[in-house]
Amino acid sequence: MDIDYSDETNTQVLEALNDDINHVEHNENDNLPDPNLDESEDNFNLQDFKRETTIDIADLKKKMFDIINTECIKIESDNEWSSRLLFSTLLQKITEDRQDLSVGVAYVSLLHLVNERGLKLFQDGEIINGRKDIYIARPLA
Repeated sequence: MDIDYSDETNTQVLEALNDDINHVEHNENDNLPDPNLDESEDNFNLQDFKRETTIDIADLKKKMFDIINTECIKIESDNEWSSRLLFSTLLQKITEDRQDLSVGVAYVSLLHLVNERGLKLFQDGEIINGRKDIYIARPLA
């Protein structure tokens, strides 16, 4: 699909968008860099902030599944799913001995477990700590 830029309306819209982009106003609450700051005085190396960690994913998944098996129990005889476990609770339990574990690595490991073990992830309308948390349930069969 070709756009005809010769149309006067299109030109006006493009000019208005350009003006909006070029004339952004900032207020005093914006986190803008200080123009008077000499960044050459900041002597830091990005490598100082990086920490190399090695995580045994198989071991992490085993520990996560052990917690899920312990916490997700049978609640009704006619229900095919267990009780639910919050992801944040699982994360707290798994990071008690693993301070270097990131939320992203834990979540990806959980996604692997969901795929491998047939777990169920879901959200309901409940907001916990200002956000919707993820619930985990396991099949009882």
